[in-house]
Amino acid sequence: MDATLLVSAALSGLAVVLVTYLAGRLGGTVGGLLATAPVTTTAALLYYGLDAGNGAAAHAALQGGRALTAALWAMPAYFHILRVSRGGALPVRLALAVTAFLAVFTGGTLALSQIPLPDLAWLLVALATAAFLGLTFLPLRIDAARARSAKTGMRWYEVPLRFLAGAAVVLLVGGRRASSPLLAAAWTVFPGTFVVTLLVMGVERGAAWSARAAQGGVLGVPPLAAYLLTLYLLLPLSDHAAWPWLAQVPAWLAYFAALVPLWRWRQGSLARAAAPHPGAPAKAHF
Repeated sequence: MDATLLVSAALSGLAVVLVTYLAGRLGGTVGGLLATAPVTTTAALLYYGLDAGNGAAAHAALQGGRALTAALWAMPAYFHILRVSRGGALPVRLALAVTAFLAVFTGGTLALSQIPLPDLAWLLVALATAAFLGLTFLPLRIDAARARSAKTGMRWYEVPLRFLAGAAVVLLVGGRRASSPLLAAAWTVFPGTFVVTLLVMGVERGAAWSARAAQGGVLGVPPLAAYLLTLYLLLPLSDHAAWPWLAQVPAWLAYFAALVPLWRWRQGSLARAAAPHPGAPAKAHF
């Protein structure tokens, strides 16, 4: 195992500790958005660029459309497993929901790889899927009143656990790149921070907040697609060892440029949904 992979894994682990700490305090939807930020994606793609060349990293980024599409359908699976298991023990519910997420994400990625569409077209499919789920999945209401009270901070033993969970994603990419390049590329472009954050929020604040974070993940996919497309266009322009790092600047700018309007739209939607409508029946919660 080379030093580049270990450094990338360490950076990913530190990012997961920070993101999950903030997500547990800023709310479910915000947590989902933070969890889809391409932090582990950046670390993994930097590893690809330094290890196999910028062209290979650009190709891995472009392959992200299949992974993003599969991940989008995994988010409602996670949400609905928590919904139908209401009343069960929280650890069991979270374990079932994560299993469903990983099964849909992995199976979907493998199934979509059999459909002969260009890689760039899959990014468009992911954007169309996100728009569809934005209209059908995001409006589902969650009873936040059933959430647990937030803890004042991470316990000492949680820090290394979260660090290891984040680092494991990059190590998985490095270990699986030769034996299963398709799945390795999928985990490269879709941030493993998301799955870890869903678990952390479930443990800290309960199933309702964790399910809401899964909804927030839908909003994070279009900005992630903008990030990947920018890297795909820029990475092949130079073979210099520093170029993958420099290309991250415009890629992250593209990410935030797509994120801000979506975030504002979501905030406006939540405000309108919370406003009282005389004579309108109350919406169901879970």
